[in-house]
Amino acid sequence: GPGLAEEVMAHTGGVRFDLVLDPQGTTMLDEDLQMAAPAGTVVLFGNAGGGAFGALPPTGRLYAGNVAIGGFSLAGLSRTAPALLAAGLRQAVRHLADGELDPTITLVEGLESVPAAQQALAEGRATGKQIVRVSDDGGSTL
Repeated sequence: GPGLAEEVMAHTGGVRFDLVLDPQGTTMLDEDLQMAAPAGTVVLFGNAGGGAFGALPPTGRLYAGNVAIGGFSLAGLSRTAPALLAAGLRQAVRHLADGELDPTITLVEGLESVPAAQQALAEGRATGKQIVRVSDDGGSTL
């Protein structure tokens, strides 16, 4: 069957994206580049698959597509530019407090429920943040 990029392009009528955010490391980079619009940017911000990072595409492919690739790491930013990270976190918390953001949160009860929640995420049956409540001395939440 068609790959992810073809399915997305069929769904959007061929419209490509100015910004592609990818938490999969380099696993889906070919698809990301196919979906990026001219002058678009692909930002790699995680490695959810846990595998080794692959090589970036040849420079000629980026020139031909007029696409940029960037990376983002909260851990790296906390080491190299903690003030920038703190400012961004303050702004995000302000938006949450003002009700401008509506995150999807699912409460998962107990560690024994974590494997099923992880499987639901892997299969695309769940979205957003999964928060695990671990009751040890009155109900702390992780």
